[in-house]
Amino acid sequence: MGEPEGGARIAYLEDTLAALAGGVAVAIPETRAWGCSVNYAKK
Repeated sequence: MGEPEGGARIAYLEDTLAALAGGVAVAIPETRAWGCSVNYAKK
């Protein structure tokens, strides 16, 4: 889940699955990636 400005949580996965199950277009088809940016050494 993401946290947009204002701190409200959005359940992207749940909303997308519900839209697909209901046969309607996904409201937010893409989101910005976030999380850890750890870079591992190449072996």
